[in-house]
Amino acid sequence: MAVKSQQQHEASLALVYDQQTKKVLLTKRFKPSKPHQHQRWQLPGGAMDPGENPEGALVRELREELQLQSIQIVSQQILELPNEDYDLQPTLYHVYLVLVSEDTTLSIEDDQEADDLKWVPLQQVEQLMVMPIVLLALQGFSLE
Repeated sequence: MAVKSQQQHEASLALVYDQQTKKVLLTKRFKPSKPHQHQRWQLPGGAMDPGENPEGALVRELREELQLQSIQIVSQQILELPNEDYDLQPTLYHVYLVLVSEDTTLSIEDDQEADDLKWVPLQQVEQLMVMPIVLLALQGFSLE
């Protein structure tokens, strides 16, 4: 498990998964000012606010980004990766496996940083241009 340093950045992300269809939900990043992220598929979620705990940040981010009002968290993993937004300093990612039905109404209408969302079959995720954290998160959870 990664140990948090004093200046370390933290984020909470959701691997949103539909057990029936074996699909994950990804959002497409819209951030022209950050070419390493722009138009890449990612997990919903984001940076933790000061004083916020990881699960609270996740709930807030999913409400803001997807208008998802309630979630079912199954498990969590913690990953640490260099982050280009912070001169490659490591970011501690709290990644939660969240079960949601593909039939659930979701919207990115109010999300300033995403311009698309889609449910992707597990075996097709690697064919997309995804952020590195997506593949690491998939490896960490046993999804079938």
